[in-house]
Amino acid sequence: MAGDDKQVAAAAANGPEAAAQAEQQKMMAATNQMAAVIMRAVQNAQRKLYEDLDAPAARGMAENADKLCDKAGAPPPVHGLVLRVLGDACMACKDPDAARAALTRGAQLNASAADKKGLHPRLRMDALARLGDLKAALGEVERADGQEKASIRFLRQAAAAFERMGPAGVHFAAAAHNRCAAVLVEQGDFDGALEELDEAVSFANKSEGSGPQLRAQAGLNRGACLRARGDLTAAYTAWKDAEVHAAEANAERIMEELTAAMEEVMADPNFVMPAAEGATKADESA
Repeated sequence: MAGDDKQVAAAAANGPEAAAQAEQQKMMAATNQMAAVIMRAVQNAQRKLYEDLDAPAARGMAENADKLCDKAGAPPPVHGLVLRVLGDACMACKDPDAARAALTRGAQLNASAADKKGLHPRLRMDALARLGDLKAALGEVERADGQEKASIRFLRQAAAAFERMGPAGVHFAAAAHNRCAAVLVEQGDFDGALEELDEAVSFANKSEGSGPQLRAQAGLNRGACLRARGDLTAAYTAWKDAEVHAAEANAERIMEELTAAMEEVMADPNFVMPAAEGATKADESA
């Protein structure tokens, strides 16, 4: 008799409640062991995909991990992670239909889990976080496949999932709104992009640790939107404001992009320096 079975049998001698508790502990131990096996499998697939750049091999490994999840009844967030990696591998293999199918299945699993009555709050948070991640990935698949309206729909659904997490999700919600705005700028929907950026800043202001970086990213996107709309002076002003947040966050990448954007717009013959900025530069040269 296995060790766990011996414990269950011994507990049975102490009454039905003790036996039930021992059986539950046995099941939890088996679940944890299976989850560890699945996580090792998905980590191996991630290394194969992101480090070795071997997408076909990573896809096969993720597909095997997916089957293992089905067999073991893996928790939706864990299964969702497997399907996220599978989706990335399929995209790297230039198979958007397979990526879409994998990510959709993962999103459905986690949406059902998040809405389940009586679910432990921690598990609900995990399901919502994974749901948002999968919806965002679907948005990127649709964008790469030229499905612009579907891309925006999924990115907004990602933001909504993160918003449901409350304070724990404000960072992710801000990032999702920022990303949605960037895609809307690409599509020429400047008013829609500015609305998304207002949402991004609203959530960024609630983020204790990442607020400055999120505001800097929103400012970078706002400037890009205003420039694309033809308002060069307003774009420059947005980028100058974003510089303050980028410096506070020590966000070197964003700072480099801001500097390049401002230099480029200042070289445009149609650019007019903001009045206050122009006065300052005149004073400095006097």
